[in-house]
Amino acid sequence: MIGTLELALLSPVEPDIAARHATRVTARDTSGSFTVLPGHADFVAALVPCLLEWTDATGTIHYAGVPGGILRVAGGNRVEVMARRHYTGDSPASVASALRGDMGSARAADDMRRLALDRLEAEIAGQLARRLAAGSA
Repeated sequence: MIGTLELALLSPVEPDIAARHATRVTARDTSGSFTVLPGHADFVAALVPCLLEWTDATGTIHYAGVPGGILRVAGGNRVEVMARRHYTGDSPASVASALRGDMGSARAADDMRRLALDRLEAEIAGQLARRLAAGSA
């Protein structure tokens, strides 16, 4: 479509098979929110967790929650959002709820990995202490 952007939401977990055409895409990086319009210069941005918005040719606003990722504009008419996951929805509230749930799960998994690493480090420290004690005896 002329005067539109092709939007692709890319994720290793949920492949994007639907072509989306947008008249604008709004996202957020560490410097704040920004909007991409057709003909935008090519660039890459590191996204923070945000609610991605795009408007289709009918003026309907669509939403996707991304827990951070990379946004790339290519050729002035293609926007690719690469994220670990994305959550699309009809309202910001439904997307935000799913995103919060995923981020909570990710935090719990990180806590479990941290605990396992702490246990491993304690075991290594104990082994070193025993070797040092055995060597000084």
